[in-house]
Amino acid sequence: MPESGGGSDLLRLIPAVDEVIDFPSDYRRRCRLARRVLAKRYDLTVDFSWDTRSAGWGLLTGAAIRLGYYFRKRVPAWPFYTRACPMGKAHTAQANIDLVGLAGARPHDAEDLRLRLDIPDTAMRRAEEVLRDCGIGAGEDIFVLHPASRWAFKMWTDAGNAEFLDMSRRLGLRPVVTCGPSDPERKKLSRILELCRHKPVMIPGRLDLPAFAALLQRAKLFVGVDSAPVHIAAAVGTPVVALFGPSGQKEWYPWQVPHRTIQRLSWSCCPCGQDGCAGTKRSLCLEDIRPEEVFRAAEELIKETKNPMEVM
Repeated sequence: MPESGGGSDLLRLIPAVDEVIDFPSDYRRRCRLARRVLAKRYDLTVDFSWDTRSAGWGLLTGAAIRLGYYFRKRVPAWPFYTRACPMGKAHTAQANIDLVGLAGARPHDAEDLRLRLDIPDTAMRRAEEVLRDCGIGAGEDIFVLHPASRWAFKMWTDAGNAEFLDMSRRLGLRPVVTCGPSDPERKKLSRILELCRHKPVMIPGRLDLPAFAALLQRAKLFVGVDSAPVHIAAAVGTPVVALFGPSGQKEWYPWQVPHRTIQRLSWSCCPCGQDGCAGTKRSLCLEDIRPEEVFRAAEELIKETKNPMEVM
C-alpha cells in the first residue's frame, strides 16, 4: 500500500500484482479505506517496512497470517505479526525473499530472483517520442545519467557530473540526463548543464514512471546515485553504475544485473547511515569520488556487457 503519488504506477507494472491500493493523505479517505480493507477479508499480509503504521494496517485486515520484520526500535512485533524475522545484513531483496519464505514461498530458480517490470507499449512509445523530440533516432544507442535524489546527502557534485558527462563522449553512447519534476532536481540539472563543455540531451521531469522505466530499458547503461532509478534500471535489465555515499551498498546494490558500485569503503566512517557529515546534508565520501572513476566503471561495464565471453 504505497503513499499516493509515491511510485504506485511502478507497482502496477509488476506481473504478479493484481491490484494496487494507494494510501490516501486525508483522514476521511483513510477511514473509507479502513472499511474497504476490512471487507476484503485478506488471508495473508506481508509488511516489508519497519514502522508501526504499516504494521497497524496489516493488523487491521484481520488476516490469519501476518508477516513482518522485528522493529528497529524497542517495539514488540508480536501484537502486529504472527510470524516475524530480523532484517539481517543481506541485500534488501534477499531479506524480502526471506520474509515471504515465512509463509512457505521459495524461489524455484535464478529467474525467480530477478526484479521484473512489464513495460506497456504506450510507455515505450512515449519514451521514443521524447527521445525523437530531443534529436535521438530510434536506432541510436544511449546511456542515461540520473544525478538527482530526493535526499541531498545522496547526490554527487554538480562539477563531478559535468566532468563525467564531458568524458562520456568516449563511451560511444549518446548521453541523456534525467530528473524528476521537482524544482530542486530541475535546478540541479541546470547547474550541471552550465558546467558541461559539451551539452548532453536533457529530459527534466518530462516522463511519468512507466515511460521513465521504458527509457531505462531502451538505454545500454544507467549511471546514478543510490536512489529508486537504480532499482528501476535493474528491474528492466539495464547495466548500472551506482554511486554510494552514507548508505550501504551491501544492502542496496543493483540486484541481479551487471553493475559497478563506487563507494569509499576504505574510510572508517563509511557507510555511516547518516544524513551527511555532521548533519550538513553533504557527504564528503561522495564528494571525494572522481569523474575518472565513474568513467572507468562505465567503460568496463559497457565492454563486459558487449563481449561477455571476453570477460569470463
